Amino acid sequence: MPSTISGRVLLPSNDGFEQLHKKMEAGWVFQKTRLTNEYSFDTFQAERGEKSEILLALKASGKIVFPASADQTKLEPGDTLISFGEPPGPPR
Repeated sequence: MPSTISGRVLLPSNDGFEQLHKKMEAGWVFQKTRLTNEYSFDTFQAERGEKSEILLALKASGKIVFPASADQTKLEPGDTLISFGEPPGPPR
């Protein structure tokens, strides 16, 4: 779509439809991950950092935080991440 239409991109990588489709064919999925005391944001990043892109974080308060502001917002237990990436587990 032309940039003059405006809007926002879905993922921080700015992938277009073709790139997203290729990733989905390669097994990438949308995931919901709830952060807990045992599974922190640091753990999420360590396990899936380069293999996953965060679309948004839903704060326990109900506030939605997008990736651009996620760096400025502390993610805590009770928050839920919506991401797109390789499924967790051993590499395929």
